[in-house]
Amino acid sequence: EETQVRSLRYLQKEDLRIRILNQARIYLGWSSCRVADHVQILQCYRCLSFGHIAKDCRAAA
Repeated sequence: EETQVRSLRYLQKEDLRIRILNQARIYLGWSSCRVADHVQILQCYRCLSFGHIAKDCRAAA
């Protein structure tokens, strides 16, 4: 069986997002799909620290 990954990164209505997350699965046609919240984490590619990006990095060069 082949595993496929799809992403939906934006739901405009917060109540719909919460309802879908609480179900843990949604059904699209004949397919059952797991759902998870998307958390975007900033990481600097200059110093590899989290919470900022390279253009805002204060680490010594």
